[in-house]
Formats: sequence, C-alpha cells, structure tokens
Amino acid sequence: MPPVEYDVYLSCRDCDGPGMASEVAAGLTRLGFRVCVGGRGPGAGIGSERLDLIGATPDFVLLSAPAPADAGADPRPAELAHAFKTRRNIVVLADAADADPVAEARQPGRAKLAAWQHVSYDRERSREAIALVAHRLLSSSDVGDRRLMR
Repeated sequence: MPPVEYDVYLSCRDCDGPGMASEVAAGLTRLGFRVCVGGRGPGAGIGSERLDLIGATPDFVLLSAPAPADAGADPRPAELAHAFKTRRNIVVLADAADADPVAEARQPGRAKLAAWQHVSYDRERSREAIALVAHRLLSSSDVGDRRLMR
C-alpha cells in the first residue's frame, strides 16, 4: 500500500472560517487523523486536483450545510460521486437542522449508504458526534492495517 498524505478528506460547502468544518477537522486531528479540508491546504485546489486527492485519501467525510442565499456551485455532489467511484470509506455527518439534500441518506441516482455511514450531528453534543465518526472510520471492515502501517 503506497503511503498517503492524509487519512480523511472533509467535503464541505463552505470550508472557510469557523463552523462545522473547522470543528470536525480539529476534533478528528485531536483523535489522531491527518485531515484535509476540501479547498484548503496544498494539493486541495479545484477540479481534478481535489478528485485526485480524494482518490488518494482512504476516508471521506461529507458534512451537511445549509444553502446560503448567494450559493455558488456546490462541490460536494461531484466529490461524493468520486468517493463512491474510487471506493473510499464514506461517512456522512449531517445536521438535521440543515435539511441538506446532498447529505440525505437515500438519494435517487446514487449508491445507497449503509445505516452506519450516516451520523447525526448535534451542535450541543459535537464532540460525541465527532468521536462516533472517528469510531466508524476506524472500525470499517476495509480499514485493515493502514493506520498501523503509517
């Protein structure tokens, strides 16, 4: 297995500034994961650079987000489709308050996620949700020994 730079790719609508993406990235980092937040850092540019990074990162976490009034193009559907295509370990962290169609467990035209791949995010209990995401990433049947190998 070739070495990878990151363990987790966080796919989010608005990754800049404080918010859910920063909180989840900090929490997973605290738990020992090397996290790449979509659109930030080296090699996390746009288009094919992001898709290449997703293909090289074993775990993929999709974060729900409300659609802002000045919503531009949302990169998450393309990133999620690529994660399915490249057989990444996928977990969706969804805040029910967001009513985000991309984070819906069952979307037509998309492969179905297993129940364990969907984690509810409660802003009041965010540390618990992040710990549950970490547990599901580590306990996936396709993880194998990759964490030990690095």
